[in-house]
Amino acid sequence: MKMDSLFDVQKALEPQAVMASGHESQSLLPKKILALQIELGGLANLWHHHGLHVWKHNQGSPEQTTYPLLQTDVPLSSATNPLLESYLNCLHLILSIGLDLGCDFHISDYIPIRDPSNDVGAQFRTLFRRIAQVDMDRWHGGKYYRMFCSFIGLGEMLDLTWSEIQQHYLETTKTSGRHSVGL
Repeated sequence: MKMDSLFDVQKALEPQAVMASGHESQSLLPKKILALQIELGGLANLWHHHGLHVWKHNQGSPEQTTYPLLQTDVPLSSATNPLLESYLNCLHLILSIGLDLGCDFHISDYIPIRDPSNDVGAQFRTLFRRIAQVDMDRWHGGKYYRMFCSFIGLGEMLDLTWSEIQQHYLETTKTSGRHSVGL
C-alpha cells in the first residue's frame, strides 16, 4: 500500500495542528504516543462492545451498508461508522508520529501484518506492544514500520478496506482543514 500521499497530506496539516495545540516550543511526540494509545483503546472498546467484529449487514455497496447495532440505515461514512471514525483518528496520529520520527521515509509500500490466528483481540494487543516499542526506542524506523503494518492489518481484520480508509481520511482532512486528536 502506498503511503506517500497520506504522509504528504498529514505533513501539510501538522503546522496547523501544532499551533492549535499551543505547544509550538515543545516536542509533542510523547503526547501523540499517549493519544494514540488512548484512541486505540477506544477503537478496541468499540470493537468489543458493539459487535465483536460483526458490524456490517447488507454488504453491498457502501450506500447500502447499515449498522444494526447503531439502529441506523444511514449510508456509510466516517461520521456514521464509529469504528471507521476511531480508526481514522488512530491513522492521523500514526502518520503524525511517523513525521516526528522521520519515518515518512523511503518505504512507500506498507504490507499488512496480521495475527496468524486471525484473532482481532490478539492483533490489538500486538499493536499496543508495538506502540510501546516505538515509544521506548523512538529512533528505530523498523519498529515504526512494523507498528504501522500491524495497524493496517488491524483495519483489514475489522473489515475496513484500504480504499474506504483512504477516501475518508482525505475527506476528513478536506472538510476539517486539519485534524488533531487528543493534543
